[in-house]
Amino acid sequence: MGRRRRPARGRGAAELGLRLELDADEALEEPEGMSAELDDLKRRLNIKSTDTDAQLAWDLEVALAKVTELVYAAEMVEPRPATVDEAILLLASRLYARRNTPEGFASWPDLGIVHVEASDPDFTMLLERREDYTNAGLA
Repeated sequence: MGRRRRPARGRGAAELGLRLELDADEALEEPEGMSAELDDLKRRLNIKSTDTDAQLAWDLEVALAKVTELVYAAEMVEPRPATVDEAILLLASRLYARRNTPEGFASWPDLGIVHVEASDPDFTMLLERREDYTNAGLA
């Protein structure tokens, strides 16, 4: 066997001329141009065929409806913030994966039976500052 090569290191922030701190009155801006489209979802799931396009389109539509229900209407105007599009893609990916786990359990030969969590903390985190609580009901 040959020697294992170390991964190349990225250039540091100083080499790129980036500032590492923000002034108190500065806010981070989110990148624009991201979208939650069928091709983005297929790329995320590494699906190249068109066999599952109908299911993926449905999952994307349901995810978009759910996120639209949760966040302020202003957040859904194009171009949407990157965190909103990421939440849509994350939920659509999760819905697509759940088609194989209708009872909430998944099975793998090496792991056995595993319970699939009902909520996703990453989805919640992506939308936490964008949620519209005026539509929330009493439990």
